Amino acid sequence: MLYTPPNEFAVKFANWDAAAVSPGDTVATHATPHTLSAWTEFTNGASLSEDIYQLVVVIYATAASAINSNLIVDIGIGAAASEVVLIDGLAGGYRRDHPDQGATYRIPIFIAKGTRLSFRVQSALASNSDWRIMAWGLGTQSRQTSVWHGGLVTSYGVNRSTSQGVSVTTGASDVLGSWTEIVASTTYRHSAMLIGVGGNADTTLSNVGARFQLGVGAGGSEVAIVDKLSFRTNSVESVHGIHPMSDFSLDIPAGTRLAIRSASSGTAASHDYILYGVS
Repeated sequence: MLYTPPNEFAVKFANWDAAAVSPGDTVATHATPHTLSAWTEFTNGASLSEDIYQLVVVIYATAASAINSNLIVDIGIGAAASEVVLIDGLAGGYRRDHPDQGATYRIPIFIAKGTRLSFRVQSALASNSDWRIMAWGLGTQSRQTSVWHGGLVTSYGVNRSTSQGVSVTTGASDVLGSWTEIVASTTYRHSAMLIGVGGNADTTLSNVGARFQLGVGAGGSEVAIVDKLSFRTNSVESVHGIHPMSDFSLDIPAGTRLAIRSASSGTAASHDYILYGVS
């Protein structure tokens, strides 16, 4: 058992006001598509007065009908103008206008008190400031030994030229399609894995459900290690899910090949995936 939530787990910082109609921060995407924006601060070091053991991020209000809304977000640490990427390429495109429809990530990573946190974004949409990002830092003042947390997040499948992940084509009528490689060899051993999914630049998504598996092993010999994950798409070009949205406690050695295969409840479709390994 890698992670047992302590009773004292509590919010140590949040970048939003509970009274806000559209809570969270935003910054206009770059005037050139698929180009990174400048960094924007979540919280300065002085306001992060306690260590955190889990970072929760929700990205929402990115979708638009008949539009490619690919969008990825980096989370950074460090002083202004000296930021270093902590988490690379969180997939957040194709999400509707409410936080509960957003792309949600619960990342078990340690961030020391006094750390300045910031974010930057790139998107297929130029100069877009309608999207939002929310963040919470969760920590505890006791029982730290019961909280598994990593110190490094490694992203696999980020495509900077298109602001998305690796394209995977589903099978049709709830039949799983072929395995698609996300990474040939993991860089580090990982004890937890998160998964991001997007609309693969599609401007004509259908009202269907999709399910997928995460697998390991050589091509043609893949074995599923996470199964029955699902999400939905609809005809106004949005993605809902993944369900369940969680960090999965897994022991994945360095040098492991990771792949995904998926199925659609209707006709075959393509979606894109990014994996985030926590070490």
